[in-house]
Amino acid sequence: MQFSILHQNIQSMRNKLLELDIVLKLRVQNIDVVCLTEHWIKEDYLTTIQIDQYKLVSHFGRKNHNHGGSCIYVKKNIRTKDVNYLQGISVEKDFEMSVSEVVTHGYIVVCIYRSPDGNFRVFLNNLELII
Repeated sequence: MQFSILHQNIQSMRNKLLELDIVLKLRVQNIDVVCLTEHWIKEDYLTTIQIDQYKLVSHFGRKNHNHGGSCIYVKKNIRTKDVNYLQGISVEKDFEMSVSEVVTHGYIVVCIYRSPDGNFRVFLNNLELII
């Protein structure tokens, strides 16, 4: 069974939703998972953003700084599960992670953003933890 992932550093998702919708429908069809970094949306607002045919399954949004963030959208017909043992590892600017188990295909998908201003040592330590 084929499985496809699209990753995009979107740099402000709010003003690119129409463009993202067109890309997913016309240019790169049959994408199962969409991973977005630098969505620039605060944690509490991110859950209100909808992408046609997809569901938000994991997200990290900044609370104290602007920009950054990561999120994972999965096709609505694909079964997913939270990966609780990896929760709490994210650190603003240093290691901004979204993670979900794609049960239907047997994969764990991890989407990570690290700001150029972030602490590289923290990034490497947290990356080693999840690997």
